[in-house]
Amino acid sequence: MKKESERFELFLSEQTIPVEVEFRNEMHRLEHILYKWLRCELVHTGEIPTDIQFIPQEAHFTLTIRGGGKPDCVLQLSENLFELLIHAVATDDINASEFEDFHYTIKHS
Repeated sequence: MKKESERFELFLSEQTIPVEVEFRNEMHRLEHILYKWLRCELVHTGEIPTDIQFIPQEAHFTLTIRGGGKPDCVLQLSENLFELLIHAVATDDINASEFEDFHYTIKHS
């Protein structure tokens, strides 16, 4: 059986197009950043790393990513990342029985 991190990253990679982002001076796949530095940090420390920031969303169902290279070395992700993650989980076939009554309306700006 695959480890939790592998299952998490595989699920997200199947939901999106592959994206690599500069973070901490290295290139990482977005799903790895979400697992290692968001999910794990929240679970184990209750905090988001200071070098990850959320910025106002520009449009629903559009993820904005600003790479974390020099000089600021901060990775910025749009707030609607959470909207996209909820949609991915709730509409995946494996979760159909859990979200039978889930109705998600795409909001347009």
